[in-house]
Amino acid sequence: MLFKSSLKTIIIGLGGIGLDYDLKKRDRIFSHAKSVSQSKNFDLIAGIDLVKMKRRIFSKIYKKPSFSNLIYLKKKNISFDLVIISVDTDKHLKIIKQLRSFNFKYCILEKPGGKNFREFKIILNILKRKGVKILLNYPRNYFNHYNKLTKIL
Repeated sequence: MLFKSSLKTIIIGLGGIGLDYDLKKRDRIFSHAKSVSQSKNFDLIAGIDLVKMKRRIFSKIYKKPSFSNLIYLKKKNISFDLVIISVDTDKHLKIIKQLRSFNFKYCILEKPGGKNFREFKIILNILKRKGVKILLNYPRNYFNHYNKLTKIL
């Protein structure tokens, strides 16, 4: 186990990488929801998405609550350690600004970090001021060149 206790985790964005990629191929792990739910290091506590059908699917599969926005987490006094943000890039900054009122330790942000470098710097500064550690998710293991390089190394 990486941490003394499992990290309470929320996922914002239940699209492809957040949820959908595993719906047809259940024998592998492709989404954040499935990877978090199957790890002893994480405790999946909620999903957030604007689309009601995505929330229903998430709640049915993972037996966890889902909400249309962060306001409901505040209303229900739900706390978390890790937030995974897997929404469209143009919404990253808006979500980070909404997260300023929450206390959390870690953030995984889907690539790219913002619409442009200036926006990404703003996101980094907001999280840095909060003392949040950020990880930018950019897996390259599906590129043939990357796989070849890995074998060489």
